[in-house]
Amino acid sequence: LFATTSDDASAKVYLASTGSVLCTLRGHADKVSAVAFSPDGALLLTGSFDNTLKLFDVSSGGERATLTGHTAPVLTASFSPNGTTVASGSADKTVKIWDVVTDVVTGVVTGVVTDTINGHARDVSCLAFNPGVASELASGSYDGSVRLIDLADCGNARVLQGCTGRVHSLAFATGGSRLAAGYTYGVVIVWDA
Repeated sequence: LFATTSDDASAKVYLASTGSVLCTLRGHADKVSAVAFSPDGALLLTGSFDNTLKLFDVSSGGERATLTGHTAPVLTASFSPNGTTVASGSADKTVKIWDVVTDVVTGVVTGVVTDTINGHARDVSCLAFNPGVASELASGSYDGSVRLIDLADCGNARVLQGCTGRVHSLAFATGGSRLAAGYTYGVVIVWDA
């Protein structure tokens, strides 16, 4: 499966083997700017210019929860490796950490903000959880900074020195030993994490 965002306030999930649309997910009031699958593939997290995130059931296409708390468009979202924590980054310059819980009896999904992390001077444009250290989250911003956030230590962050351009993408190597950041003008910087 893979998912795409759209300016028409929807996201689509496709079958990778055929390229056919499995489902179209609607519910946002503005364009969808971020998508992320839960580690088990059962949920799709979407972020939108309507300042919200939504969780959708991939098999049914049904909306399971709306997460509110950002004051500007959500630009990026990511599930932790264990699937119970979500991170979101926004044009409000914050990273929000959410606990996502499914009630085993009712099946109701809820998301509660557990932390709001400040530190970026501009929009938070990308996020990546470290697959080797589940409590470590990398955030990138249009201010050119990359921050390694320790969620187990009250959101304390180490700023990685790099380039002055906007950060557009982040990716950890398998196992989490290295972090790559993609900057404006085709610059890629790799750090030992």
